[in-house]
Amino acid sequence: MSVQAATTPLPRPRAITAPVENDISARTLVVKRPGDGSGYEAFMWRQAWERLRNADERGLYWGDANVRCSVPGHPDLVAASAGEQLTLRFHFPAGTEAGKVYTELVSEPGLSAIVTIDRGTLYFLGVKFLHLP
Repeated sequence: MSVQAATTPLPRPRAITAPVENDISARTLVVKRPGDGSGYEAFMWRQAWERLRNADERGLYWGDANVRCSVPGHPDLVAASAGEQLTLRFHFPAGTEAGKVYTELVSEPGLSAIVTIDRGTLYFLGVKFLHLP
């Protein structure tokens, strides 16, 4: 019996709680880089955001640059785009299942995001929207 090593390194996620703003007119949730994070978290966020922005500019939305959001009960909703000032923008089109989830999310106070970044590759892994007390 032989043991083989994995050729792809396992993700090393770092979870960061981030504030969320609601752009009502665009039906978009905007996730902002937290101002109270450590210097290392700020560095990771900037690097991951730059990689997402570069993928947006090239039109590449697969692999490591495909950042999707989720909420409890809805694991794969919409993709992120890189916004201004290091933000992540999630657009929820009206008349879709994602649009219904958006309405539910913004109808309750305390909306926050848990953003995970891979410490090895410095890519965003995903964003989970939650209502925190």
